[in-house]
Amino acid sequence: MNNIHLEPLGNGVKIYVSESYHFSTDTILLADFSKPKAYKKCADLGTGCGTIPLLWLKGDKSLKIDAVELQQNACKLAEKMQLKHKAQISLYVRLLWCMFEEY
Repeated sequence: MNNIHLEPLGNGVKIYVSESYHFSTDTILLADFSKPKAYKKCADLGTGCGTIPLLWLKGDKSLKIDAVELQQNACKLAEKMQLKHKAQISLYVRLLWCMFEEY
């Protein structure tokens, strides 16, 4: 992974991104459109660097989120995001990393 750096999401919240794993305007719109209701369990499938769970939790800290990612490098970025924001935001994101071996 090259060029890992922090990108701002607003209100002092930043997320780790790289050349391969980053967010766009579509990510922000999707997070807003798919915003879960309070106190719900939800999942972000293909979480990448973890932008959508972080945006959901900015608006509602009662959510319980499973963030699922298959690519190890993207999962490492999401884990860095979770560690960075633990003190600032009560993150209830459980990262699930799956590795599929070819047969």
